[in-house]
Amino acid sequence: MKRYLVILAFLCCAVLLAKPVQEGDDRAMKIGSHKAGSFSLGVSNYGFCQDLFYPAGGGVKYLYKGAPWISAKKYRRDELGRQLYWMSATPGLGNFETVAYGSPDWQPWMMPVVVWCMCFLPG
Repeated sequence: MKRYLVILAFLCCAVLLAKPVQEGDDRAMKIGSHKAGSFSLGVSNYGFCQDLFYPAGGGVKYLYKGAPWISAKKYRRDELGRQLYWMSATPGLGNFETVAYGSPDWQPWMMPVVVWCMCFLPG
């Protein structure tokens, strides 16, 4: 019963202390323009690029709509946290053997195993 009273008290406080909507706080789409040199890039507050003009101020429109991409380069590691390297100079079909850094088979010429992580942020 105490648990329900605490939850009810928390909800009442949250409702009473909620911030009221302020006048002029609209969420309408706003489009701005970034100009650098002879390029002009239109961006919006919804997280996507509207257009790309070259030359700026009325040239050719090269982009209809775009969104940002986030990517990361991540080195693969084994269960002990050691970085993994390819055993072959040209890894490919049939050459998937790896070796951990510091093991007896590791050589300085070996290339690290890299995984690219990409995320597309939809607009």
